[in-house]
Amino acid sequence: MDCRKMQIQIRRVAKTCSEFTTRMEEAETRISCLEDEAGAHQSSREVMEKQLEDTQWKLTDLEDRMRRNNLRVLGTPWGLLNVSPVTKEETQDKEREGDLLSEVV
Repeated sequence: MDCRKMQIQIRRVAKTCSEFTTRMEEAETRISCLEDEAGAHQSSREVMEKQLEDTQWKLTDLEDRMRRNNLRVLGTPWGLLNVSPVTKEETQDKEREGDLLSEVV
């Protein structure tokens, strides 16, 4: 009788060990998949960080260019006839009235 009980217990232990082995293999498979996904997310994040850095640099460059005072207007005729010098006060008055642009055009 003792031998049969021991054999039954050995079979139970072997079955439990087999179940743990199966569960361990499943866990290893899941971990491997998660590691692969994490690697893909890491490379995607690095690409996005590079794009963000480039975009921030472009934005800073555009803001700097907008603030420059030495602007060149291309395509304007330099030989305008009948143009008289305008004083600062006249310019301010015309800007208030909105007539400055209509006179140039």
